Amino acid sequence: IKIQSWVLRNAYKIIVATQDEADNISKYYKINKDKIFVNPKIILPNEKLSFDEKIVDGQIFFSGRLYDWAGVEKLIDKVAEFSETSLLIAGEGPHRSKLEKIVNEKDLDDRIKFLGRISKAENYYYSKTSTTVVSDTKEFLISWPEHIANLNKILK
Repeated sequence: IKIQSWVLRNAYKIIVATQDEADNISKYYKINKDKIFVNPKIILPNEKLSFDEKIVDGQIFFSGRLYDWAGVEKLIDKVAEFSETSLLIAGEGPHRSKLEKIVNEKDLDDRIKFLGRISKAENYYYSKTSTTVVSDTKEFLISWPEHIANLNKILK
């Protein structure tokens, strides 16, 4: 919950799948409604996995380009603060070796994994099974699509 609050407070915009989610985020996290937008996520039938997706508590999934502006280093710092979290990093970029070195120096190799380039199916799976999903953008956009029992937070 602490990392969720931090993510929401630092988000440029928040996109949610339903008006109920927008109302709850505004109410419980004290976020101005002008910062929250409703945009339902549609899952195409051909994108559905043939097995159940179970959420891994505390798992954060980053998918994007590994540049210094993508915010991954800050995300690693936050994961280091919360022992109950883990981080999967999908993507490539010139900043990867520096990020790997930071993870190694902080002795987080058991909690932070670099996946490299992954398929759309793998991306879909990790985004559905992670508590928090982060992708790169300079605007630090957050989207929370509907999930069965949990909100699936997406930083974009």
